[in-house]
Amino acid sequence: DLLISTEYWLCLYSGRESPGPAVFRPLPGIQLRILQPNGQPAASNAPGELHLAGPMVCKGYSDAAVTQKTFLGHEGGAWWYRTRDLAQRTGDGIRFVGRADATLKVGGAWMDLHELQMKLQHVEGVRDVIVRCVPKTSTTAAGSGLCVFVVPDIPMPPTLWHRLRRILPVGTYLEPLLFLPLNPVTHKIAQKL
Repeated sequence: DLLISTEYWLCLYSGRESPGPAVFRPLPGIQLRILQPNGQPAASNAPGELHLAGPMVCKGYSDAAVTQKTFLGHEGGAWWYRTRDLAQRTGDGIRFVGRADATLKVGGAWMDLHELQMKLQHVEGVRDVIVRCVPKTSTTAAGSGLCVFVVPDIPMPPTLWHRLRRILPVGTYLEPLLFLPLNPVTHKIAQKL
């Protein structure tokens, strides 16, 4: 995981200091492409999965099955790495827009968002929960952040925050919200927030 993080810093740079999401460009000798789920190139400004090739890409992992899913052989004479990051090509460069899977790096460790959601759903006092990967709002941060929406039982158990804290990653900030859209039929959190 550290190697993958290092690859980004070694192969992409951003010289823009203005507000808004960072825009990156590849360093010389680095190839990148943004592909749709069907493997075709994504149109300009359309999101797709970021693939990288260049001297920083290794030939795979010790696990052949993971290597087969993550590295795309010698397509076009290059060994391509599937980052699982969603990005879009803009007139200025490359912008990160999220993840293509349900994993997120939190505090230096990869976290499966579906697994976290299942754990939180079993906390006493939780009626419903949704875990999402959302774009960071900091002008200096690229990538995505963790956002957890919890509908507590009414009345809310006084120890609910403590129970949630035991499961959530260290450093997670909890902020109560007064309203979340609910599905009028199921009374669960609306999936499209």
